[in-house]
Amino acid sequence: GPAALHDYIQSMGIKETAVVANEAQMHADDQVQYQNWTSMKGAAEILKKFEQKTQLSETSQALLWKWMVETTTGPERLKGLL
Repeated sequence: GPAALHDYIQSMGIKETAVVANEAQMHADDQVQYQNWTSMKGAAEILKKFEQKTQLSETSQALLWKWMVETTTGPERLKGLL
């Protein structure tokens, strides 16, 4: 769950990130989503760990990469069309 993921990310030395709620919790109350956050530094650190291929199994690495590449986000989802 969110607490286990939060603890795992913290254990990697990435401190500027908080994982508090899962998808179901965020869909039940749209304000809950703001409890999950990361800084630019935290996001960059996570991506660097991902690029180094030291945190996940080969299968999990491939699946996460597939999700990152194939997932599309509509123009109404990101503020400023980032």
